Parts: sequence; C-alpha cells; structure tokens
Amino acid sequence: MPAHAGFSAWLTIDGVKTPEFSVRTAEQTVSCWIAAEVGKNFSVHWANVSVPGMTGGRVLVDGNNCDGQILAREKRPTSTSMAGFNETTTSVRPFVFAPLELTDDDAALEAVPDERIGTIDVEIWKVRSDGFGASVWAGLPAPPPLKRTHERAKTAANQQIAFCDPVYRQPAEVAGCKWTQKIVTFSFKYRSLDLLRANGIAPPLRDKGKRKASPECLVSGDSEADSDAEEARLLETRLSEIRAKQAQKNLRKRRLKAEDEGTVIDLTPRPRKRIKLEDSDKKPLFCPKDLIDLTQPAKSVKLEERTPFFSSMGDSEIIDLTSSQ
Repeated sequence: MPAHAGFSAWLTIDGVKTPEFSVRTAEQTVSCWIAAEVGKNFSVHWANVSVPGMTGGRVLVDGNNCDGQILAREKRPTSTSMAGFNETTTSVRPFVFAPLELTDDDAALEAVPDERIGTIDVEIWKVRSDGFGASVWAGLPAPPPLKRTHERAKTAANQQIAFCDPVYRQPAEVAGCKWTQKIVTFSFKYRSLDLLRANGIAPPLRDKGKRKASPECLVSGDSEADSDAEEARLLETRLSEIRAKQAQKNLRKRRLKAEDEGTVIDLTPRPRKRIKLEDSDKKPLFCPKDLIDLTQPAKSVKLEERTPFFSSMGDSEIIDLTSSQ
C-alpha cells in the first residue's frame, strides 16, 4: 500500500483491494500502477495515519476534479473514501473503467494528447476550518464527456474512466474551509493487466499445474528435462529400496508365524534332486542273481547254471602257477 508523510491511499475494485505495482516515491508524490478491467466499478480510499489537525483529500480522474472529503476527527488513524463523482449533496455518479474510444477523424489526430488519461490522483491538503453551517454548496459542474482519440495516435492508455448514472447518497455536511497547503499526492496509473504484463510491470501469468519456479533461478527447457530425468531415476531407486524393505518385512512375518505355530521352516536353498532315467527297452548289464556286493568281505560265490571253465580238465592236469621254479 502506498504511504508517505503520515498518509496512505489505496483503491478497491468491486469491493476488493487492488494490488499496486512498482511503487515509487519522489519528494511529495507517490506513484504506482494498478490493473484495471473495463466495466468494473472502483472506489478511492485514503487515511490520515499520524498527522494532527484537519486535512482534506481531493480526487481527480483523468485530470477531472471529482470533489473531495474532509477528515476532521482527532482519532488516528482515520480514513474516508469516494466512490464516484459528487454531482450534488445527495447524489453521486459511480466511477467505472471504460474503453478508450477510437476515431478516424483527422481532427482528433491534430489534437494534443491528454497525458492525464489513465491516471487517478489523490491530493492530500492541510485544511483550515471556517466553521460549519448550512449547506450552500450546489455541487460540481457536469463531468466532461468521454474522450476520443485517433486510431493512429500514439497513446499509452487503453482505458478511461466513465461515470455511471446518479445514485442517492446521504446528505453531505458541508464545512466552510480553506485548503492551505498540499502535503502529498498519490498517483495511480491504471492499465489493463495484459498491458502491464507485456511491459514487465506486473508479474507474468504462471501456467496452471506447473510448480512455482525458485526465485533464485529460472531454468531453461533443457534443464527442466534433465531435472525430470534425474527425479525419475531417484524415484526408481527409492521404489527399489521400498520393495526390498517390504520383502524383509514379509520374511520376518513368516518366521514369526512359524514360531507361533511351533513349526520350523527351512528357508535355506534346497539341492537339486537327482532324477533316475530308466529305459525299459535296454536290458540290465547284470542279472539280479549275478550282482556281487564288493563292500562285504570276500566269500565264495556260487554260480548256478554255469558250465565250469575247467570242467574238461582232470585233477591231474591242474598246474600251480603260483609256485616258484
């Protein structure tokens, strides 16, 4: 909120305080920018924060005087507002933002551009009272008609302020007083929000769904892609860790369950089973009765139904080959 010399001022649009951009103070003037929208009504507010005595505020829109208000209360802070052009003591014509009318009339091209278009000023003055009495104020002259500018004219403004039809207000108490010394002027320059963004005065529109960029660094598209890839890698790593932890938890649960049931589960890897392949078409190498158990002590084996190898030899024909010559 603009503030200076013990006073502050602000605008409300449709009853909501509007933000100010690029507030600057120079000696007795405080200037800023506000976003205006065609068709919206607004009010001008100001407050005496700490200055003693009686003060007054005067409102000018596009250079047109719209009357003012006196702050006579001793309590601080104290504030007041104006919602329109004070036509009479019982009627006011509300402020409204309107488009700047264009024309192709060359006479308008030759006219000197009014630099006051696009500005709302609040002048704060010291006021000396001459006493209160019956109202003798008849009101202000009718406001000027809306201005028209040539379509080829170079002007920074794209809106102006119009005045709605009169509405009733409580009768104003008029005081005889003199405006003796200007204290400070608050100047609100209004433009459309798109124009303020295009000129870098208002912050750009942030895309929905995107994360807010860090104020320290705004990264490019390539950097954002790299950042997304790194984030995906970290998420995959994290997912693997979570799966491993879950497997450990499941293993512990199985062990605890087995202990509760009094059973033991062998979780060590089991050796592979040997599978004996039998071929019914192949005959065994030995007959069952020809099997010899070589693990037992030596003993005679009787071969049945066999013809002795030396059956044709007599006892006298046996030669002892173990004796020495």
